[in-house]
Amino acid sequence: MHPDAERSRRSNITRPYELAAALRAMRRQQGLTQAALAERAGISRQWVCDAENNKLPGGVTMLCRLIFELGHTIELVPAPNEGFDLDAHLQEVTAQ
Repeated sequence: MHPDAERSRRSNITRPYELAAALRAMRRQQGLTQAALAERAGISRQWVCDAENNKLPGGVTMLCRLIFELGHTIELVPAPNEGFDLDAHLQEVTAQ
């Protein structure tokens, strides 16, 4: 993929409501219902609904605020489709 095309698929998040909107947009873009996404993620549909309506858990909201106040953003970048193991990736990142 051309670097400019990938860059256009990225989202920079500075506020919790932007994260909520991005979650909703990504789910809809993939043609998933809230229930289908919740099942894939192993969480409740209500959690997905709350997240998409900016009713994120307090920890997520506070984390967004801290990152913003430190002058940074959260960047959502599409994950590789093939052979991507999220659990292994998270273990690798937390070990660093």
